[in-house]
Amino acid sequence: MLKGVGIILIMMGHINSQTKSVPWIYSVPVALFFALSGFVFSTFEINKNISFKEFLIKRLKSLIVPFILFRLILVVYWLLVERRFRELDMGPIWFLPALFAAEIISYFICKKKNPLLNAIAFILFFAALAGLKYAKFDNYAIGKCIMIAINASAWYNFGFLESCISKNLKIKKEYAAVAVCALLAITTVCSIYNGTVSLYSSLFGKSILLYIAENAFGTVALIMLCKYLLTKSAPLEYLGRYTIILFATHEPIKRVLLKLTEIITTKLGKPLSIDFLQGNFFTSLLILLAVILIELIVIQIFRFIKSKTKSKGAFRILFAFVHD
Repeated sequence: MLKGVGIILIMMGHINSQTKSVPWIYSVPVALFFALSGFVFSTFEINKNISFKEFLIKRLKSLIVPFILFRLILVVYWLLVERRFRELDMGPIWFLPALFAAEIISYFICKKKNPLLNAIAFILFFAALAGLKYAKFDNYAIGKCIMIAINASAWYNFGFLESCISKNLKIKKEYAAVAVCALLAITTVCSIYNGTVSLYSSLFGKSILLYIAENAFGTVALIMLCKYLLTKSAPLEYLGRYTIILFATHEPIKRVLLKLTEIITTKLGKPLSIDFLQGNFFTSLLILLAVILIELIVIQIFRFIKSKTKSKGAFRILFAFVHD
């Protein structure tokens, strides 16, 4: 369910990008997904004694294969539809190879089952980021990839550490509600004061310490929200099962909806510009709901393709990330 919350916040952050009505919405959900992967590894996979080879193959199938598939799909879409209007970019699927790097880097640290090592790794990764921030790489792309991988690894280890700490922690619902509100308030203050941040662009705002505080408090708050307060939500759980599809496809869907809305409202004599739609919370919310409805159709398309090709070896691997 936490994945469902996270992906909705990420989509809302991309839609409401002109004002960011929730200041931390462009930062915390991204860190949350890396932390959640560490959290899940600690909770469900740590005791399975998976060898590194098995772990590597599993992650290649679940992260790199869908990355290559969606990258090809999005490049073809860009060539056919958007080439005349915008430059080709990576889009949100940069998250998949970043998570793969974080998983591989953190595997041996997490297998030690020592939370102290994860805490040390978290600190050292950010110490490295603080130093590399001022480094000048001969190859910008390689430097950017290194920064993203280190940042992602830090939050992966944070999630593993959070799981170890909270495993046997029991909190009454009313206390959890107070804690969530307090943590989100602190997150909001840190975000407002720290300014623009981006894990993808290695932007840490005014202070890397505020960046850490903003994402750490926000991540813990969202984990507590789903663990103690929401507990069950079938729609969120459903969306959470298909986060890779949502990550990969929501941006082009969003852009088409925004442009169509601008064209239709202009023809009706009440023009709403794309900037206005992305700068107003309520119009952004309506666009988000429309994106989710279309995504439900996209999910069914991928499920249908998988059902028709699952008996074929190559396709079975290609669509392994699509849940039945």
